[in-house]
Amino acid sequence: MPRKRPWAWDKLRLRILQEEPLCRICLEVGRVTAARDVDHIVPTSRGGALLDPMNCRPLCVPCHQDVTRAQMGHKAKPVIGLDGWPI
Repeated sequence: MPRKRPWAWDKLRLRILQEEPLCRICLEVGRVTAARDVDHIVPTSRGGALLDPMNCRPLCVPCHQDVTRAQMGHKAKPVIGLDGWPI
């Protein structure tokens, strides 16, 4: 099965996460969360550069999912309480 992303992306992703191990969005609101994903600020599907470090930012998984949902025009998932109703 052929690779979908170039090896250079893997190296860049690793370098970004090593240099900046915390989620940028969480830091802006005063939370400290480990980053696991690297997000393209301008999505590659909309012309953003895949290998440009200035177009990348480290994010935690929930923030990355929220940003991706917003970019795609989807609504945020509601938080469901233990009783099964939205909070």
